[in-house]
Amino acid sequence: MMRKNRKHRVHGRIVSVHAVGLSVLVVFVLVGYLAMDNRCGARGQLIKDLERRYASLEDERIREEAKWNAMKTPDAMGQHLLRHGLSMTYARPDQIIRMPHSDSAVALVAEYQERERSARASRRTP
Repeated sequence: MMRKNRKHRVHGRIVSVHAVGLSVLVVFVLVGYLAMDNRCGARGQLIKDLERRYASLEDERIREEAKWNAMKTPDAMGQHLLRHGLSMTYARPDQIIRMPHSDSAVALVAEYQERERSARASRRTP
């Protein structure tokens, strides 16, 4: 009995290595593209939501600023003072205290310290 000739076996591939490599590459590029598209879409939606929130906060800020400016008018201030039972008038000129500029403040600090030292010294001596 004769054995089958093994040399006549077909060792060919159904699909070539280059075709498989190309198809795997195409699949990876497609998956990468879909992932990037998904991330870009999500970031775009996040940006839209943040822009909407910014616009609403800006509108709220404008409304609050208008309310605050309305409350600062002299008539409104007078009404609030009357409502709380406060009787306030503008200060007389002799009641106004003017503060010096910061250049002369250094000299005043030295004068203040000297007065404090002399006051402490006068308290110590009986």
